[in-house]
Amino acid sequence: MNDIATLTPPQGWKLLNGSQKQRFINEHLSGAEDIIAIALPDGGDGSVFAQLSYRPAGYVDENIQIDPTRVRQGISEDLDMLNQESGLSGNDAVRWKTFSPAPKYDSANHCVEYGVELTIGQDSVLNRYKMCLVRNGAVVLTLVGTPADNLNLQEWRVTPKDSLRYERFDPKSDRRAEGNLINLLLMNRFI
Repeated sequence: MNDIATLTPPQGWKLLNGSQKQRFINEHLSGAEDIIAIALPDGGDGSVFAQLSYRPAGYVDENIQIDPTRVRQGISEDLDMLNQESGLSGNDAVRWKTFSPAPKYDSANHCVEYGVELTIGQDSVLNRYKMCLVRNGAVVLTLVGTPADNLNLQEWRVTPKDSLRYERFDPKSDRRAEGNLINLLLMNRFI
């Protein structure tokens, strides 16, 4: 998994080594297997973190407009299922608050950036995403924290392995995704 892409964090953050990363995944992320890298702010306790993961969806055609209303509707449906499966209701339920910012596609870099602010009980949480298309899916940077943590995607660098760059898609041999860019956004699970 580590040979798919590299993550370069901004100053004040550190990448976890292999054993630290695995311990963090086991303790905080229920043993997820698609994670390439985890970073924590210097002196962090794990409540704020960055995760780089991989979605092997196949080649995603970028020639589609992102409809924020459709994405928001899909997120709300996912949250309803999450609340139902987890037995959360009333003040304990996870609820949509706003995009922060709304999804925007950068065709020069083949990346979508967006943020989702949610409320869990009385607390606000903020996840910011940078989803970069590669020739066989996407690598997804997720910054997890609160609005007060001032999480900034522009300070992070995600570098796909050269052979996996989006431009290297070969229609003769590479698998195409079943869905489009909006489907890929909706497959992105909220932490």
